[in-house]
Amino acid sequence: MTTSPVPPKVASFSVVTLLVLAVGQFLVGLDMSVASVALPSIGREFNVGLAPLQWTVMAYMIAGAALSVPVGALGDAVGRRKIYLLGLVLFGAGSLVSAMATGTGTLIAGRAIAGAGSAAMATLALAMLTASVAHDMVTRIVGLWTAVATASSALGPLIGGLLVTAFGWRSVFAINIIPIIGLVLFVLFKFKIKETPRGGRIDWFGAGVLTAALVLVCTGLSQAESEKFSSPQVWGPVVAGLVVVLIMVFQQKRSSAPMVPWKLLKAAPIPATIILLIVLGMTLSGSMMQQNLLQQNILGFSPALAGVVGLGASIFFIGFSPASPFIADRIGLRVVSFIGLLLAAGGTLMLAGIKVDTGPWYIAIAFSIMGIGLGLSMPAVSGAAMSSTPEDDMGSVSGVIGLSGQVASVLGIAVVGSIAAARTLAAWTGLAPQAAQTDAIDTLVTSGNAGEVARQAGAAAGQAASQAFVTGVSETFLIATAGLVIAAIAAFFLMPKKAEGKVVVPAPTS
Repeated sequence: MTTSPVPPKVASFSVVTLLVLAVGQFLVGLDMSVASVALPSIGREFNVGLAPLQWTVMAYMIAGAALSVPVGALGDAVGRRKIYLLGLVLFGAGSLVSAMATGTGTLIAGRAIAGAGSAAMATLALAMLTASVAHDMVTRIVGLWTAVATASSALGPLIGGLLVTAFGWRSVFAINIIPIIGLVLFVLFKFKIKETPRGGRIDWFGAGVLTAALVLVCTGLSQAESEKFSSPQVWGPVVAGLVVVLIMVFQQKRSSAPMVPWKLLKAAPIPATIILLIVLGMTLSGSMMQQNLLQQNILGFSPALAGVVGLGASIFFIGFSPASPFIADRIGLRVVSFIGLLLAAGGTLMLAGIKVDTGPWYIAIAFSIMGIGLGLSMPAVSGAAMSSTPEDDMGSVSGVIGLSGQVASVLGIAVVGSIAAARTLAAWTGLAPQAAQTDAIDTLVTSGNAGEVARQAGAAAGQAASQAFVTGVSETFLIATAGLVIAAIAAFFLMPKKAEGKVVVPAPTS
């Protein structure tokens, strides 16, 4: 009896390769979520307002969103291993610049460099792994990869909180450097993958236009911290950004290598899924960033406690996500989406009721309810699109869904942040002593730095700053609640009753 030869793909695969690339993916997901916990400490050290803190997060996300599609095509064209290695180097360099930053300008630049590297790492690692195994192992690899991506996002706030509490905010970026050096050496000398670069056109112009649009819109909205919405400094860049978006749509429809597969997006329920994910990304991302500032600056939580309080959302999201497809098979996609989104709205409504003396248990319960709701609804919403997509097109549709979520999150931070700043300033004007209302102190108020306000303008001004910031953050969670309710109603009418095939949930994006 002869032994069948081992397929080449299986021979090139090893558990060590999987573990090493999984470490890279874990760092990418972790870097996104740990940064938000460090923002209050960064704001206090550099004595800055809300806008620079927003850009610390948005720079990473914009670079990752704009480059995710082009670097995937570039990897196919010239070799995935080469581009992944370049991504590792950029990610490590960006982390080093961020850890050594002497001001928010340097920090934002470092975050943008790291975001560019993360795009290559997140996009190409799974492609390399699935190309290295037999076809019957692909499902297991994707499932394991999904678990890694989810775990990194879930544990990020806790790990970040512990690091900031013990070693300061720079440690959340410095922690990447040694593992990245090891990953670079492994990929350079040990990791081999058989691939045949196929050339082809890459839509760098589309990536550049997307970046320009996001930067313009976010720049304008971030000015709302210190300017009125009617000011040209606010609406001028926003209008310019929207014009660039129109240019992008025109260019993409005529591009030979478009970032967006327009024909696929016309098939129901893919448009509905994308609309729902945009609504959710925009309403939740900005309010969650404000929540981190509120907990540490106003409620007095340590970074570690803030990470623990938010852990309930991650735990319940992970716990309920696997059950979502099975529940959807029994009661229907639209019903489970509707119920889950309404539950999440209940959690955000509780968060909208936070006061200056609210304790950690109340917030933990609210986060847990939100996590249960999103765990039930998000897989159903995403899975509806994936289950109706032909197998050969799943990668393209999954990429567009991920890109939509990233863009929505960036815009959400800018839009909701600008609303929060405006509402905080309005409340501050009505509560604070007139003598305390200066431009410098106004900037501290919008970032929630009530302690510094009290030091500079007195205890009464500090208390007014705390109350004003709570008012602004409450408004953002009322917006999130309204967004979730609208999404729930839309899901009930736009989602199909049942999936056309087995619900396939795409891996979450970093």
